[in-house]
Amino acid sequence: MFHFSSGRRRGRAALAAVGLGAVAVLALTACAGGGSTPDSPSASAELREGGTLNFGLAGDPGNLDPTFAVTLSSSLVYQSMCDRLFQFDQDGEVFPQLAADLAEFSEDGTKATITLREGVTFADGTPMDAEAVRATLERYQTALGSQRAVDLTRVTGITAVDAQTLELDFDGPMPEGAFYSKFADRTGIPLSPTALAAGDDAFAQQPVCVGAFKFGSRVAQDNVTLVKDPGYYRADEVHLDEIVYRVLPDSSVRTTNLRSGDLQVIYRVSTIDLPSLEGDPAVEVTQFPSTGHDYFMFNIGNTAGATQPAGERDSPWADPLVRRAFELAVDRDALNAVVYSGVYAPACGFMAPQQPLTTEPTLECTKADPEAAQELLVEAGVETPVAGSITFSNSPEFRRIAETVQQMANAAGFAIELDPQESTASIELVQSGQFDLYLGTWTGGVDPTIDRFVRSTDPSNYGRYANAEVDRLLDEADAEIDPEERAARYAEIDAILREDVPLVFLTRPQHISAQSAELGGLEFRATGAPAPAFAGFIAE
Repeated sequence: MFHFSSGRRRGRAALAAVGLGAVAVLALTACAGGGSTPDSPSASAELREGGTLNFGLAGDPGNLDPTFAVTLSSSLVYQSMCDRLFQFDQDGEVFPQLAADLAEFSEDGTKATITLREGVTFADGTPMDAEAVRATLERYQTALGSQRAVDLTRVTGITAVDAQTLELDFDGPMPEGAFYSKFADRTGIPLSPTALAAGDDAFAQQPVCVGAFKFGSRVAQDNVTLVKDPGYYRADEVHLDEIVYRVLPDSSVRTTNLRSGDLQVIYRVSTIDLPSLEGDPAVEVTQFPSTGHDYFMFNIGNTAGATQPAGERDSPWADPLVRRAFELAVDRDALNAVVYSGVYAPACGFMAPQQPLTTEPTLECTKADPEAAQELLVEAGVETPVAGSITFSNSPEFRRIAETVQQMANAAGFAIELDPQESTASIELVQSGQFDLYLGTWTGGVDPTIDRFVRSTDPSNYGRYANAEVDRLLDEADAEIDPEERAARYAEIDAILREDVPLVFLTRPQHISAQSAELGGLEFRATGAPAPAFAGFIAE
């Protein structure tokens, strides 16, 4: 279960958000052998000082400014480079990171007070005070193309009361789960005002946060190197000298490099490589059930870029009947079997079984039915086969997904082509609207939000799906304290999305990491992301 606990007083409205027992919730736990789980030898091993940890990434991180970052790889780099105000541990329990304690909420839940740690500085030596956090949040709210703005739409006031105290005003009650899901994610990363003053381009080239490691250097499409920050407030707990995040899109190459010792940590282990790694005594494997999903997003109205309002797109994919037909063509169980050896689970909606607020209707699956798909295409009155292309990051797993779905769809009245791209290039294409279908992945979070994919104003809604009723229900869900009422709003959203089909959810990946048995102290987050800031090599 996801936990929200603190020794400080909180308002009754905030505490009401914790009462999730009325909704079916399953525990999120680490399993299968490894990492820093309590039963792992590496969890309590004595660590030696120094050394370089090499971490294998599946794709280039892209823009490393948290304001604009969208990639999974960037979020992994931030685990060592950019602390947040709050953070979730591997069991889903929230804890203060740059905040001194959890937030205090007003009695009506419309104000949150955050007290910051004292004596903390950014990697460039600038004090991390309430004014710096206020300026960061304002930038997240207002910067054109900000990927964090949607998290702050309900924030009506940001006040630096004094050097260590920040107050946030909301336009209505703020559920505690929704609050921490935002500020324990990238929206909770403060940025150095000194570095920001150099301009967006300069900051993207040399990002400055508060972290155990600071930005060192970068070679595009090859690596990002972080070096230990001696000014970090917990520097005496940091063992490594540097962490090198190496871009290796082929999962089998990452696995080979781990087993040879050239890498010490890899994430999103291929299910094909899993059996051999689990049998290797030199490797520890950790698995987390996912709250995220692999998905297809349709280009419905992206005619002028993802930061602009939806336009009219002359395309059969703008017709919900065509999109429903495509979903009926996809056999999720077969896809899981072919691509992931049956290790993953089908994803039939945006909510995962173990998430708070999930209800039975939100977990129902649309069964594959190629004949019904063809009938819908006839009803839509479109010329068949319906042409379209799938844009995706050219990893082996995504290629297998795209090829498998291509065969399924083509057998049901479509003519699908494949458009593989380097990871950051695929993002640029879909942001600009140069796509029909985008194959993506989402790691998920502790709160079951779908805002970033379907809210009409969110720049991560690349397809520019726009439904005023969905926007209204998202607003209501984000301001509802009662968990049962909040679950009901999400169920209504889910029902609309099943009719409109702006996305097709495919599989719910296990988050599988593997590490060298010579490495100790590796932590994990609730999403399964490895956090190596306090890791080190085991002393002999």
